[in-house]
Amino acid sequence: MKLLCFQMKIKSMFLKNIKPLAILLIVSFFLSSCNSSPNLEALPLLNGYWEIASVETDKGKEIEYKFNETVDYFELTAKNGVRTKVKPKLDGTFIKTNDAEGFTAKMQDDKLTLIYKTTWDTWSETILYLNDSKLVTQNDQGIRYTYNRFKGYLDNVETN
Repeated sequence: MKLLCFQMKIKSMFLKNIKPLAILLIVSFFLSSCNSSPNLEALPLLNGYWEIASVETDKGKEIEYKFNETVDYFELTAKNGVRTKVKPKLDGTFIKTNDAEGFTAKMQDDKLTLIYKTTWDTWSETILYLNDSKLVTQNDQGIRYTYNRFKGYLDNVETN
């Protein structure tokens, strides 16, 4: 009798806890389906200066960057662009480096993808998120890069 009573209590606890869990799963699925990936129409937001904020490895380890000596400058014309490493100066200007990579933007498997080609290599990055202040990309190895729009080293200096 005690065993039957114990089993009924466990079943009752399970049923009470399963409803909130089911609701949570349904709501999570709905919210994640509403968060669609950027498409080609979002590309103009990529233009400009971006500084790396963090990198997350494919194993989940996150590395945060507090200060960057170089930032990435993206310049697009239609679906073709160039990504150049530049060194910001305190006066709001930049020193251009020789590190530039051409790319083409296209939709692949319903994801906005940048395909880079250099003399030595070809690779791609998927844009997972893009707005006027944040950029998140993921490369072929599963490494995720989070960028913030670069605003200059000094609060009163705007970048061009």
